[in-house]
Amino acid sequence: MSRCCGSAVDSVRNPQLDANYPILVTERNGEYTLRVKELILIVRSRDLGPAYRQIVAKRRRLFQWARKLGALDELPKPCRPALASALARPRQGISTILRKAESAK
Repeated sequence: MSRCCGSAVDSVRNPQLDANYPILVTERNGEYTLRVKELILIVRSRDLGPAYRQIVAKRRRLFQWARKLGALDELPKPCRPALASALARPRQGISTILRKAESAK
């Protein structure tokens, strides 16, 4: 089973909520976009601090609502990107820079 599959709680009898959802942050043209992909929460702002507080408040309200309805076990599990995925992203390291410098001579 994938790490991202399943419920955000351990079981119906022991509803320990795993609330550690990653918040993805992007910046474009001076505006920040913060997202919690699994919960479909999005906030946009020119200020990162207030945007972060807003998305955390949205997440907290969603958890309160789900708890009130008895639906915590229906929330998706947090999906944390594997370290290997992060390392696989293309980037220009020092070895690439050195190689390019040597080939330019």
